[in-house]
Amino acid sequence: MHRRVGSIALVMAVALAFVVTGCTAPGPSYSILDREATSEDVVPDALPGYAGDSAVLDTSRFVAERDGIRIWLLRGQESSTVCLLAFPGAEDWVMACGGDHAPASMSGPAGEYVYQPDGLPAPKDSTRISENVFAVDDR
Repeated sequence: MHRRVGSIALVMAVALAFVVTGCTAPGPSYSILDREATSEDVVPDALPGYAGDSAVLDTSRFVAERDGIRIWLLRGQESSTVCLLAFPGAEDWVMACGGDHAPASMSGPAGEYVYQPDGLPAPKDSTRISENVFAVDDR
């Protein structure tokens, strides 16, 4: 009986260690979203407020400017989502949100883009804009 109580205590201690240390598999990473924000990361004032229905606007991080189109990554309103904003201007901006575990794509007047977690290989027929964002080539 004493041995059984000791085994149960050991199992409980191991289970508690997993809970306390958070032993779970690491999730996908968009390291740009984890860095400290700068003034360049703020989305344009011309972006309508309803854009915040899908994305948390104050999490935006500027990615790059390509052919006059400014590009940001943002955290989505839904947990485990990431959004891409392409902003050529107030009238023809586009934003897409997708799960943060796999590549997602977006196309519109600002072009076609794929965005994905850190460390994944570049999509076929694309041009790297940043670690996470690729422009799909028109071929």
